[in-house]
Amino acid sequence: MADKLRLFVAVDVDERVRTQVARVENALRPVVSGVKWVEPELCHITLKFLGYVPEEQVPAIAEACRRTAMVGQPFDMGFRGVGAFPRLRNARVLWMGLERGEALLAALAATLERELAPLGFAPEQRPFSPHLTLGRFKAPPGQGLEEAVRPFEHQRFGTVRVDSLRLMRSILSPAGPTYSVVEVFPLG
Repeated sequence: MADKLRLFVAVDVDERVRTQVARVENALRPVVSGVKWVEPELCHITLKFLGYVPEEQVPAIAEACRRTAMVGQPFDMGFRGVGAFPRLRNARVLWMGLERGEALLAALAATLERELAPLGFAPEQRPFSPHLTLGRFKAPPGQGLEEAVRPFEHQRFGTVRVDSLRLMRSILSPAGPTYSVVEVFPLG
């Protein structure tokens, strides 16, 4: 796939939130098994995963991101709680949730969906659910996870100022993914 890039559009978080992610992961590692943990420095909120895209399509994607960012305004995003998709008992994804900024993120994601649709990107069928992925389970963990995350269920993890969208490239390897910024699009 030399002529294709694996891309996604995201909102970044800051070092304070990454430190909180590391703290939660370090507390859960000894008591939760079967998890592929996300490195804190890779944490972000995905607005749209694009998959493998022909390189020549990148300028049109960037323009769709630019138009999306122009209609948005900077806002604050507050993190709170740890949970799982679909539920703690049969978790596939462990996440850190939001308590502030969800509606504005959803509006950005919806605008981005509309801007990308003419380029052939099918709209997401699931409702937009902004979160930071902490880890992925190879098999459902059972009820031990419920006890392990209880101390974090309602904990606040900080606030981040969202002032841009990022078109990101992801390169997969056996050692884990590597992300790089293709372009940044300031909001407003």
